[in-house]
Amino acid sequence: MFIFIYCQGLVADVAAAIQFLKQTSVLIDVFRSMVPITSATDPVFDQVEKVGEWFEDWTQQTRAGCKNNTEADKMLPSAESREDLTQLAVGFRRMAEIHFSNCDVPLVPGRINQDVLENHFSSQRGIC
Repeated sequence: MFIFIYCQGLVADVAAAIQFLKQTSVLIDVFRSMVPITSATDPVFDQVEKVGEWFEDWTQQTRAGCKNNTEADKMLPSAESREDLTQLAVGFRRMAEIHFSNCDVPLVPGRINQDVLENHFSSQRGIC
């Protein structure tokens, strides 16, 4: 298979696709995990932030290699999806910092979903 891809000149495209899958697999592994997180300094937050940084770098490299933003937008996930990834990378750690500053109950990433986060931040807004 590699020889076929190499002969077709697709090595860079396949390598990029493999990197994309590796990065998204990290997120899937983290957010499907039922292993409790007991502090905001857990290494899992570094993993998620690294994925966020990778997506930012990937976006910048793709834009730099294109003639214009329209061409780049066709090659990238939607702006909303990229923004969601950025917010996920930053927000997950911030949510944990807020959580652990208020209580000692472990977080289980596999149980965190949009409803839980919206409820948490809605409660925070109600306090202010």
